[in-house]
Amino acid sequence: MGRNKPQKSGKSPSQGQQSAQQPQPLKEADALHQQASRRKGAQALGPYETATAAYRHAVSTSQASGDSQQHLESFFGLADCLQGWAATMDAACQALPDAQLTAAAESSCRTSMASLLAEAVLALHLEERAYQQAASLDPEDASIWSNLGDALVSIGEQLCEAGQVEEGQGCYKEALQAYEHSCSLSDSQQGDDLPGLLHNWGVGLHSFASHTQDAAQALSLWSQATMRLQSAASLDVGDVSPLNAMGDVHCGRAERLLATQPSEAARAFQLALTDGYRRALRVHGQDVNALLGIGEVYLQLGRLAASGADVASAQASFATAISGYEKALEIPQKIGKLQDRCDARYNAACALALGGRPVDAKQLLQQLLAAGLINAVDLKADADLQGLS
Repeated sequence: MGRNKPQKSGKSPSQGQQSAQQPQPLKEADALHQQASRRKGAQALGPYETATAAYRHAVSTSQASGDSQQHLESFFGLADCLQGWAATMDAACQALPDAQLTAAAESSCRTSMASLLAEAVLALHLEERAYQQAASLDPEDASIWSNLGDALVSIGEQLCEAGQVEEGQGCYKEALQAYEHSCSLSDSQQGDDLPGLLHNWGVGLHSFASHTQDAAQALSLWSQATMRLQSAASLDVGDVSPLNAMGDVHCGRAERLLATQPSEAARAFQLALTDGYRRALRVHGQDVNALLGIGEVYLQLGRLAASGADVASAQASFATAISGYEKALEIPQKIGKLQDRCDARYNAACALALGGRPVDAKQLLQQLLAAGLINAVDLKADADLQGLS
């Protein structure tokens, strides 16, 4: 559920040092980028593509002219534009109605995003290298490092999910170093978004923990993530993002502990509610990520209670889980990705089956079967669904 949110713009790499007359290619690219950023959803994709092409031209012309300062500004703009394009592409894909959000459409989107993010990382690395070579300029810019961290986390996730775990974990480690350096340089008076940085740092730590098999390392990463997210929440009390992310972190830790330490897992699930999802709902009563989190936690707590033969507690938990899922599923577009929507419906079906509503559970499962998102063999193997005929 948690994901990196777009970083608010801080200072540019040469703020306070900008030349009196900005070269025309970079000026045009910046104008196109601003136009793209004002568009929403799929309408922004074309403008982002145009702006990216303009930044590539600005990089090329500034390199040919030997203007090192404008070369750096062009790299920074290119990386920022590429990340914006990737984030917009992801959001547009997630906003598709169920009939259009197919596995093929999402796969195509992820492939395109991976290419954009890889180019963004390269641009940021080249910019970093150029800073080190340009002694006359100040390389200590927090926004460069935070954007680099965001891009590296995205690449790390995709590499790990593609089976390239060692390379993916290398990206995660680089990302964490980038976030730490960015934090040491951040100055809110200069426009740096410290709450956003801490949120993305915490989400990056959670993502890393979720993709490592080393239990001790995962627990350490989740502990660090909690600290970063608590700090982010304290700095921006009206933002639900760090609260939902804290819920995700505690859920991740709880799920890792379920098999070996169920009582500790139950405590972690309770923390997901008290420190995360319930706090988010107090800020925004209809927040979809918080509602899904409530559903997930109470489904797990119901299973734990049922395993201990506490029927009354189990049924109460399942009823609360069902309520959370049903509210979240009222507008599936707000849930996002195809897999996230499928997971929400499948988990809701499990809660309905366990909570004594088999007809409603079957209806949801039939929808998933008809769309080819699940198969009958997996359904038969799921213990939660054994009571369904």
